[in-house]
Amino acid sequence: IIEYIELDAAFLPAGPPPDEDVLRDQFETQKARFISPEQRNISHILIEVSSDASEADIETARQTAEDLSERAQAGEDFATLAIENSQDTGAAASGGDLGWVESGVMVKAFENAMYELSMEAAVSEPVQSGFGWHVIQLKEVREATGMTYEEAQPTLVREYEEENAARAFLEQAD
Repeated sequence: IIEYIELDAAFLPAGPPPDEDVLRDQFETQKARFISPEQRNISHILIEVSSDASEADIETARQTAEDLSERAQAGEDFATLAIENSQDTGAAASGGDLGWVESGVMVKAFENAMYELSMEAAVSEPVQSGFGWHVIQLKEVREATGMTYEEAQPTLVREYEEENAARAFLEQAD
């Protein structure tokens, strides 16, 4: 005779409903799952400066970047300026296009300048980074999107109940 006990998490009681504060805390700590951050479609022109460059070389590169910035702000085609002048070999051929970028991807100085741009002032002044001098063009902004707490609540409740059922199953199994 074989005797056994069958445990099935699907038949275990779900337990008490989750507290509203617990769900809100879960939402806040896992917000990235429910919300996509703002993204910016950008291009840039890079005038490289080596880390051991002289002050004169740094200033010459800055002046070149400033001239390109002024030309772009005056209406010259940014992509053409990037193709002809950018020293970013990866992006220059595509008109300086870096695609959609979000916070935390670029070096801090570049990112700060990128977020200071608006569609009305879409070309930056020269920005210095460890790579050299950048002129940044903002082409488009994708606003942050995602669920509100109310929209995410059913998912949070279901996950809470599944976690409780799994915990109860493990306790019963022990």
